[in-house]
Amino acid sequence: MLDTTILEIHQKELADVSHMRYSRQRKIKHSRRTTLEYITELNNLGGKFYFLKQLSDESIIGTITIKPKDIKSADVGILIYKKFSNLGFGTEAFHMAQIILIQMGLKIMCSGTAIDHFAMRRVFEKNGMRITTLRNFINGKFVKKNIVYFELKLS
Repeated sequence: MLDTTILEIHQKELADVSHMRYSRQRKIKHSRRTTLEYITELNNLGGKFYFLKQLSDESIIGTITIKPKDIKSADVGILIYKKFSNLGFGTEAFHMAQIILIQMGLKIMCSGTAIDHFAMRRVFEKNGMRITTLRNFINGKFVKKNIVYFELKLS
């Protein structure tokens, strides 16, 4: 079971509309129940949910989610909490996600972000991800912002 303090920190971050402006998560009212349901559903689909901890002081700095797409690829989501943004943790989380995918036996890392989410795009691009698709539909629903999708072949 997850520590209540960790869940509270996570819910507070998800409720920060300005920080979450690029995420579909901004539209959901998060609670302990919805967070646990999301993690359970992800696990049931063969996915993974990780809280990222800073080793120097044990602070929770963000999350990584991994959702398998098929037998060789997975979608990766990285959330770095506001207090820790622009400090290089996105790149570190990216490298951790690569290691996890390789350990899972997957060959392709996929991720998408809003076209104007320049910080996340910079993390993807500087780590070798290539744009594969640009669209404004997610799960058959129109979204106002174009979403840019990236892929990286893992070695």
